[in-house]
Amino acid sequence: MGRRLSLRQASEQLGVHKNRLWRAIKSGQLRAELQERGGRSTYKVDQDELARWAGEFLSSGEFETVRDESRRDETVPLQAHLALQSQVHGLVDELRRSERRLVALQLALETEQRVLAETQQALFEARNQFDGSERAPALAQELKAARTELARWEKQRRSQTWWSTILRA
Repeated sequence: MGRRLSLRQASEQLGVHKNRLWRAIKSGQLRAELQERGGRSTYKVDQDELARWAGEFLSSGEFETVRDESRRDETVPLQAHLALQSQVHGLVDELRRSERRLVALQLALETEQRVLAETQQALFEARNQFDGSERAPALAQELKAARTELARWEKQRRSQTWWSTILRA
């Protein structure tokens, strides 16, 4: 008597779907032992019995077709893996480009902040220079005098009619 295999192990060994083996067990073509473990039932098939059944019920053409399908199933995960790997490489490249862009934007921001700080400092210094200027009180006095003169001239102009302006001339 050979080693006992689960339906999954037996299906992998023969390259057939485990449902095919289950149907063979149910129809009596393949002998298997039903085992209960932890509330789960599993079939165990003797390796010699499996070889007998495969030789009797699987034609060589069917066996090869099943094996070819098995190989095709192996290529699908490989293709999926390669596609995912390609996606990962694309995402890594995109991440690197984004990181470079982030560094460039940070440098531009730092430059703009430095220029803004320098401009603000220059403006502050200019305001302080104007406020502390010795000429500021004199300019304020001149401005006050000019406003007074303008108010006097406006008052005089309003009091005169256009006839008096013409006759005076």
